[in-house]
Amino acid sequence: MKQHHSRRAHARTLLHVSMTRVLFAEVFGVDLDREREQYVFVGDSPNDTPMFAYFGNAIGVANLRAFADRITTFPAYITQREAGAGFAEVAELLVDT
Repeated sequence: MKQHHSRRAHARTLLHVSMTRVLFAEVFGVDLDREREQYVFVGDSPNDTPMFAYFGNAIGVANLRAFADRITTFPAYITQREAGAGFAEVAELLVDT
């Protein structure tokens, strides 16, 4: 059973990353594999783990800490504030930079 779960988790990881690559290629004309260090991904839950692994500049909002036991790859940075306030914190950081 554990191996089956691991395969499902791996398949979800590939799906998340693949869908994001397609979106960036088709909508923005961006080869994400070549330029992903130019982007920031922000997430707030365990289902964002594949994206935390893919994007070097990944950010988690503070409520992500509540799921620490379910996160296999943590983002590079975690905000001080939770939920929407955490997303606003990221926006403020990006605007002020």
